[in-house]
Amino acid sequence: MKRLSGLAALPLIAGAALAEPLPFDGRWGWNVEACAYEPGESDMVPTVIANGEILYYESLCTIESVEPIGGEGGSAWRVGLACGGEGETWKKESILAIDDGAGERRRQLIDIDIESGFVAVRQDCDWTGQ
Repeated sequence: MKRLSGLAALPLIAGAALAEPLPFDGRWGWNVEACAYEPGESDMVPTVIANGEILYYESLCTIESVEPIGGEGGSAWRVGLACGGEGETWKKESILAIDDGAGERRRQLIDIDIESGFVAVRQDCDWTGQ
């Protein structure tokens, strides 16, 4: 599992200032088949997290803050987001957690919208097995 060294010492990280990859960076599909979709092919395209941003199907969120839950070495983070899409902007907080699959199965990203309670589970599109 990827770890971000020193994340516990940096409870708040500005999206534009992210220098290191975050543990949840990657391409995350609703299922393994969805990982093959490219933008414009389906509304099931993978969510892409990189460079302090989360690109969803019809919206883009900038990661404004990341706070580890349970201290360094944990696998869950409270994430503050500034989002925009379809002509609207909004802020939200989510909990992002990684189930690493114990090296035997594809990692999963669990995304919980704190306000609505909506839970999304996505598969690691870049998993190659171990």
